[in-house]
Amino acid sequence: MGTLNREVEIVLRCLFRRTAFTTVAVLTLALGVGVNTAIFSIVKAVLLNPPPYSEPERLILGYQKHLTTGQVSGVSLPNYFDWRAQSRTIESLAAMNQNFVRASTERDSDRVLTAEISAEMWDILGAKPVLGRVFTPEEQVRKDAVAVVSHSFWEQMLDRDPKAVGKQIRVNKMPITVVGVLPPNFRFPYWSAECKVLMPLPTDNTRLGEDQRSARELLLVGRLRRGVSFQEAQSDIGGIAARLAADHPRANAHWAAHLVPMQNSVVEFAAPILLLLFVAAGLVLLIACINVAHLFVARTSERAQELAIRLAIGATRQTILRMLVIEGILISLLGCGVGVLLASWVLGAVLKLGANMVPRLEEATIDATVFGFAALLALLTGLVFAGAAAFRAAKTYPGIALNEASSRNTENAGARRMRKLLVVSEIALSIVILIAAGFTVSSFRRVQQIDPGFDIRNILTLRVDAPLNQASQTKEWQRFYDTTLSLIEAVPDVKAVSAVNALPLGGGTNYTFKVAGSDDPLTGEGLAQFRTITPNYFQVLSVPMRHGRSFTSQDHDQAPRVVIVNETLARRFFPNGNAVGEFITLQSPEFGSDEAGPRVPRQIVGIVADIHETTVTEARPSAFYVPYSQTAVRRMRMVVRPQTKSTPQLAAAVRSAILSASGDPEVLQVQTVEEWLGRTLAPRRFNALLMAMFAVLAILLAAVGAYAIMAQSVTVRAHEFGIRMGLGASGGEIRRMVFKQAMFLSVMGAIVGSATAYGMAHYLQKQVNCACTLGGGSSQSTLPELMRQGFSYFLGNLQPDVPTVGVSCGFVVGICLIASWLPARRASRVDPVEVLRRQ
Repeated sequence: MGTLNREVEIVLRCLFRRTAFTTVAVLTLALGVGVNTAIFSIVKAVLLNPPPYSEPERLILGYQKHLTTGQVSGVSLPNYFDWRAQSRTIESLAAMNQNFVRASTERDSDRVLTAEISAEMWDILGAKPVLGRVFTPEEQVRKDAVAVVSHSFWEQMLDRDPKAVGKQIRVNKMPITVVGVLPPNFRFPYWSAECKVLMPLPTDNTRLGEDQRSARELLLVGRLRRGVSFQEAQSDIGGIAARLAADHPRANAHWAAHLVPMQNSVVEFAAPILLLLFVAAGLVLLIACINVAHLFVARTSERAQELAIRLAIGATRQTILRMLVIEGILISLLGCGVGVLLASWVLGAVLKLGANMVPRLEEATIDATVFGFAALLALLTGLVFAGAAAFRAAKTYPGIALNEASSRNTENAGARRMRKLLVVSEIALSIVILIAAGFTVSSFRRVQQIDPGFDIRNILTLRVDAPLNQASQTKEWQRFYDTTLSLIEAVPDVKAVSAVNALPLGGGTNYTFKVAGSDDPLTGEGLAQFRTITPNYFQVLSVPMRHGRSFTSQDHDQAPRVVIVNETLARRFFPNGNAVGEFITLQSPEFGSDEAGPRVPRQIVGIVADIHETTVTEARPSAFYVPYSQTAVRRMRMVVRPQTKSTPQLAAAVRSAILSASGDPEVLQVQTVEEWLGRTLAPRRFNALLMAMFAVLAILLAAVGAYAIMAQSVTVRAHEFGIRMGLGASGGEIRRMVFKQAMFLSVMGAIVGSATAYGMAHYLQKQVNCACTLGGGSSQSTLPELMRQGFSYFLGNLQPDVPTVGVSCGFVVGICLIASWLPARRASRVDPVEVLRRQ
């Protein structure tokens, strides 16, 4: 033990004497370890940590999936009751529906996310309140006005009142009694946003009729029976769905059951992007290891005479090798400490950039497991580069080493080959990362350039909730929005205004419909995006009408039912002629209290150009539009086209105009359409930004490595350069010689790196194409399918292109050549007289 302590002390003294070597090695290793530790902490929180529920492997999520289109939707309340009653494999099944509401207390008022849930949810998720209790099935049946609030709601809105249980809050002005407070770590499945108020799900008989089977709005959360596999549960629920399709064909004929293991709901979205980032971080670490390995090998070469003398005076090879390994371990530990500090900073930046973009991202921390990962990573890398130096030292023979040292020729052919291999490897790896970042950024730019189908410039949007009270009816909502639109039109600088229930690019409600007179389920029934709009909607968005007309004030609630369809729907369901004048019937119950009743045929009066209603990366879906005066909803989005340009002053004026309407309406999410689109693309921007960050680190490390390796090459070849100049070679010829070698190594690295990156890009593109062809008839989501769907989301516009590869290669090669300039300049200034004198 004493010998080991003395050796550690000697190595520490050597490291502190060589501060430049120690600092560069530690910082280089810290960069690689730091970014890998930060990404690992995210991977651990999002993918590796089980959901915070008891026996999470038994938890599932339930949806319905359209057999023809593959569209995933919620489950209706009547179907939920049938699934729960008839299932033999599911121990307990709960339903939930989320919404944003205005919650008020004596202290504050805020817009919060709420959930209506069935009482079974508490046992399924194992929720134990820290104050009070949860509501019971009896309270759900009686429709008691009770609620359980989140811990953050209790802290922020109830001022941490220990007597909060029994107090009343107001949800959309309705009094609700608080019966419990949830613990701070409680979360609903996979949502990053926290539900603040949880109330009983209404299950009255008015929601259980035949017409309600098409109201697919509930997410189901279930717990499998012990010993039951996911495949058995899928088969069981699939059989129930098939029977419901036979018993209730109008609502269920083309819908299958769709179950997903709860953890897979996270994997689908997060795993692909985290996998790409983890690979990129690993490549950065590999480049850092190559740099440090070269530093150690070069240092071992410089110490060849010292090591030879130690061997000559009696030191054993085991002692030399042990000291080199100790040196590597100490550098690793120092790099680990600095790397963990860097990781905490990187993680904080990523958490800010990726807030609400990746599920469970906020749970990422530098805990004991993450610190252990960093230490193990640093230790392994330390052993790698220390091993390289030890391998070099093991081939040292005292007589030969002293001979080489006296002649200043301390590099043999093997060392030269290793140096060249290190340069090529560094350049290849940095090019792989840079090309990957280039593909990701160019994919994001192509997504930004996709035409959404309407003019997004200078359109102001506001979400408006009509006043809510017990007497509110559809006609009152219609009158409110008629008045509100008139008030907005009177605002100076407003050119046109309209309203829609859901903005483009943000998803919406899918409705099933049937072509009147068609009995073929494949060509006569379909699923389309539903929009209820006021007149002038297409004019405000500058969407051209291809055939027919737009809605007018004559399409009121007493007029014949009408509908406008988009070109995609018209082409698919009316391929033999113009769809104008044809009829379709909505298979889903319509919103509001439509006096004519549900499933009244609607005549197509117009065909409008396609709009990206869901996301810009997905194909423009089938869509149809109905007049708001015939199908009213409480919550609408105002779209305002100004005369000149949207400004904060205009937004404030429009908001004031809306608030001047009677009934105290709510105005939320005031923003432009460009801002709305920016938020929908935020996850892709987050991905591109992180990949670009890794590319910058890789290029920086590659440049430093190229400089260090070329500088070492010049040092060991100084004798050769002196003789060449003594025989008449000019400084320019020496510079060209060094540059020629740097160019050759850079080009070789570029060839290897570009071929690797191009192959990886084509593989990812194949996964994306696979995801685009999935879905149609499958009701089961396997992990590989979910991964491909995630790749499709983030890299849906990935197109490996030669310009990106060429620019990336040229940039890295250029950086490496610039890094080689100083060593080449130093080589050309070698004094041949001094070199020969030393010889």
